[in-house]
Amino acid sequence: MIGFEVLLELLVAVLLIGTIAYAAILNRKLNVLRQGRDEFETLVRDLNHAIERAEQGTMEFRKLSDKSAAGLDDAVKEAKVLRDDLGYLIDRGTALADQMTSSIKTRRTETTGVVEALHPDPVETRPVEDEKGWLDDGLSDDGGELPPETQEKLKKLISSLR
Repeated sequence: MIGFEVLLELLVAVLLIGTIAYAAILNRKLNVLRQGRDEFETLVRDLNHAIERAEQGTMEFRKLSDKSAAGLDDAVKEAKVLRDDLGYLIDRGTALADQMTSSIKTRRTETTGVVEALHPDPVETRPVEDEKGWLDDGLSDDGGELPPETQEKLKKLISSLR
């Protein structure tokens, strides 16, 4: 029976050696896991800092966008007022331009009557280039005087218009 005790003790010794080997392997893996955990904690800390900065940036962006929206609303309101004013000015300018056109047409008609009264026979005028290459239509005031009879007719016509 001594052999049985020795065998039993050898079996316990082999199992102890296996347990020690397994404990050593498990210890290495736990050390790797602890190192990974430290790195993971560092990553989580960095991630938390990044999230905090992102939240601050988001809040600042929101504040800036609110300010920009308020400024843009003011600019849009001002632009609408300016658009309305411009529309009014365009309408007013169009009315004035129509009035001026009508007035010019009326004056031209009156002037045509004056010219026909002064010169019953139509006179053909054509533009002529002077020495500088400028066109002269022959109707501009060149400092000369009208014939006395034309002056008299013009005075009578002007007095009759008054």
